[in-house]
Amino acid sequence: MDFARREMAFACEQGNVKRVRQLLEFGVNVLQEHEHRSYMHRAATYGQYMVIKVLIHAGAVPNHQDLVAAVASGSRHSANYISDGLLETGTSPAEFSWCSVLSKRAFMEQLTPEMARWLVENEVDLEERDVYGRSLAELAESNGSAEVAEIFKNAMAAL
Repeated sequence: MDFARREMAFACEQGNVKRVRQLLEFGVNVLQEHEHRSYMHRAATYGQYMVIKVLIHAGAVPNHQDLVAAVASGSRHSANYISDGLLETGTSPAEFSWCSVLSKRAFMEQLTPEMARWLVENEVDLEERDVYGRSLAELAESNGSAEVAEIFKNAMAAL
C-alpha cells in the first residue's frame, strides 16, 4: 500500500486525474498523507484543479493551508475549488489571516496580480495588519510587487 500512496502523491502533483481515480478505486484513502503532506495539498501546490475536484468529490476536506498553496500556485481554478470546499465545511477563505501568510517574503514574491484580485473578490480583510503593523498593500510594496500593491490599495479605497 505504501507504493500506492507514493503513486497517488505523484499523480496528484502531475494532474493525472485518471490515475487518481484508479488509485481511489484501488482503495487509497483520500484522507491519508504521504510524507506529511495531504493529497489535496500536493494538488493545490501544483495548481491541479481537476485533481482537487476529484479529491473533494471523493471526500477530501480542504483546509486553509491547501488554499494558501493554491493561491501561491497562481491557479484561480484551484483556489476556487478549495474555497468552495471550505465554504461547504462552514469556513470562509476571508476568515483566514492572509496578512500573516503574505508577510512571508517567499509567498509574497509568488503572489500574482490575478491571485491578488482573487483575494479581493473573496473578501479578504484588507484592513488586517501583520505583527509589524503593515497592511497587505504595504507588504506587497515592500516586496517590490507594485502591481499587487496597487490592486490592494484600489480595493481599500473602494471600501
